[in-house]
Amino acid sequence: LPVTQNLECPIRSNRQFSGGWRQRQLRCECNSGMTMSPSKRVCLPSREYGAECAAGEADTCDSGKHLRCGTGGKCECAGGRAWHASAGQCRLRAGQACAAGKYGLTLFGQCVEYADCVTHGFGDWARRSCDCDDGFQQTGEGRCVGRYRTSCSEREICDPSLDCIEGACDCRDQISTVYERGQCRGIVGSHCNSNGTSASTDTSTCVGNAECHPTRGVCECKPGFRLDPDSRGLCMAALDRKSVV
Repeated sequence: LPVTQNLECPIRSNRQFSGGWRQRQLRCECNSGMTMSPSKRVCLPSREYGAECAAGEADTCDSGKHLRCGTGGKCECAGGRAWHASAGQCRLRAGQACAAGKYGLTLFGQCVEYADCVTHGFGDWARRSCDCDDGFQQTGEGRCVGRYRTSCSEREICDPSLDCIEGACDCRDQISTVYERGQCRGIVGSHCNSNGTSASTDTSTCVGNAECHPTRGVCECKPGFRLDPDSRGLCMAALDRKSVV
């Protein structure tokens, strides 16, 4: 709301200059936690994430936290951002483009938890995106979750297929599964479903060179492989005795 030097701003607002030095304007800006009403004559408490709103009141969602009034009638993240609960604001998802600050320095606090704004390339070819930190991987929802053996303090930090065990992301069932080829898999002798999914966890298949027996429902070495006696439930190639001299 542009004002003149003699015009008073609404309660809970202050005067701020905007625009370049050639076209500077004095405007009324609501205080932190307040949002200008659609009438531009009063500052109202900003609606928080998940609060009910109406299409005509879109501006009452806290824009400072990158919120907008969604089609479902609730304040939601704008611009494809995701809600960052611990920061209390919406932030860019992993993989989204992020911005540089003054002198090209990185602006912190733009990305979702466990991600940072990283510069790729140089000069005119440089681009910036929110990349997951070391030890974390990007999910389909643009969040970052802990990989196997990444330090953790709670289960939510880890990949959904893992759990936080003794301060590290690990397989939930540490007796009948091992981490192999990017996921927890059932060892030989562990229970599984006929479709190859181990019954001991929700997402595990049998270890490499093993398969789920269709009737017994346990992981067994595939034909041509046998149990490796020096491992914990893994399979190794079975040597043909005739070929051994």
